[in-house]
Amino acid sequence: MILVVGDLERDEFRDLADLLEAGGPVRTADSARAALSLCSPEVVDVEVLVLAQSYPGQFVTGEIDRLRRRWPLARVVVVGGNWCGGETRSGQPLPAALRAGWHQAPLRFARELRRLSVGGSTWALPVTASEEEKLLADAQHPLPSDTGLVVVYAPTYARYAWLSAVLRAGGLATTWIRPGSVPRIDGARAGVFDADACQADQWEDLSRLVRSLSGAAVVVLMDFPRAEDRRRLVAAGAVSVLGKPVLLDDLFDAILRPRTDSARGDAPCHAC
Repeated sequence: MILVVGDLERDEFRDLADLLEAGGPVRTADSARAALSLCSPEVVDVEVLVLAQSYPGQFVTGEIDRLRRRWPLARVVVVGGNWCGGETRSGQPLPAALRAGWHQAPLRFARELRRLSVGGSTWALPVTASEEEKLLADAQHPLPSDTGLVVVYAPTYARYAWLSAVLRAGGLATTWIRPGSVPRIDGARAGVFDADACQADQWEDLSRLVRSLSGAAVVVLMDFPRAEDRRRLVAAGAVSVLGKPVLLDDLFDAILRPRTDSARGDAPCHAC
């Protein structure tokens, strides 16, 4: 059972809502107080407690502690919305909770829910585990072994080089495309579009890249993506929009997902 507290109808949470509904039984509550009132037999064993956080401070620590006492074995996962990107640096994030940005959540939930069923998920670590310990645990998973060409659009060679290094470590070949120069490339497995922000000239380059790759999946990496940015980028042809810095788990899952479909890959997790 997955219990969601918050408003999944908000634009940034809709992809996560679709994934959760397809994955198993889900109950929802508008607030932590409303969630505490769920005492029916089918909500006895909550395994994952998802807090869809629309703004910093939406959830009070005391209320979440009561939910923890109600379901002591549940993993608490905070999914931060548009306004929560800087909470861990300048706010007061909820303690002892797993976290994912709204743009990371669909890929991350698919991966971690799968790993929970077979073992090896960081969600199974003690609640006291630090971010470093979670990364080290995920780093035990080997890089995926796959083949194909990934076209990398990046404004500088340095930014292309790090993407190329990690993709090649996973068996994928790469080639660099500079801004303003998007030649047609046949047979590419996927594309990675490394952007600074969602600007009009970059939308045009993204559209050209999508057309040049003849339908291959294109993943966009950008600073502080917003839900409205995602709408524009998806309209231009992107299949996924991920914020930077990015986990390689999320990057590989986004690239490999079109081929693995419902399996969504089981990629490694190394920080970049």
